[in-house]
Amino acid sequence: MAKIKTICSWCGKEFIKNRKPYNPNAVFCSRECMGKHMSKLYKGSNKIKGRPRKGVYYKCDNCGKECYDCKSGYERNENHFCSVKCQKEYLVGDKHWVVKKSIYHNVKCATCGKEFTVINSQFKNGNNYCSKECAWKGQMTTIPVECEVCGKEIYKYKSAIERTNGNYCSKECYGIAKCSDEYDPEGRNVAEYRRWRKRILKRDNFTCQKCGENEDLLNVHHLQSYRDYPNLRLDISNGVTLCVDCHKKFHRLYGVYNFTSSDYYEWNKKKKVS
Repeated sequence: MAKIKTICSWCGKEFIKNRKPYNPNAVFCSRECMGKHMSKLYKGSNKIKGRPRKGVYYKCDNCGKECYDCKSGYERNENHFCSVKCQKEYLVGDKHWVVKKSIYHNVKCATCGKEFTVINSQFKNGNNYCSKECAWKGQMTTIPVECEVCGKEIYKYKSAIERTNGNYCSKECYGIAKCSDEYDPEGRNVAEYRRWRKRILKRDNFTCQKCGENEDLLNVHHLQSYRDYPNLRLDISNGVTLCVDCHKKFHRLYGVYNFTSSDYYEWNKKKKVS
């Protein structure tokens, strides 16, 4: 920013200003010179372009010096000063405006009932909370439930409780429940079933026995229905490797239940539909 040399309109002192003045006839080197100029300008019958403003003479709260200000500026401020220096010297400690506005309130936490103190900006006419945890419990419309594995109390939304099959406090508890008989009554997540599936894939050389495709994602199909023949679920001779598309085609024709090994051999003899 360009600096410009100007002359004070009151005392004639030459000083440097950061920008070009809007009114060259009213440039001052300090607030003191501006105050003297304004005092003379609006005192008695002195006028500029019509009726003068109705100002107020006051004494600085810090040094007692007599100053002048417009009526609106005087009424707007609680304390009045002749300069920024006097303002900084006066507004220290308990007199600072931040401290004066910070009115403290003793309130009770709406969740746990603990008493604590808040400043005026944090005070609310409604609910006040002592911590983020209490605010979360008080503001959220949640229901306390127990973890189905360890019994720990957790909070969940009512909609989340209705659409999920269980309530768990952590991934560890979810994993324990997922491998249990109550969560998986058919036993597809137990270790024995996973080992049976790997043996079938390895026996068939990771290749679909219908179309011969060797894909990354393969399914192991039960020749005898998984639901109707529970004794044959982990029998090596009761499984065959199929790709995802062939597996879907078989179940579209013969359904998800009530199929046998003869249905598979009959379907496998048919030509591949391109």
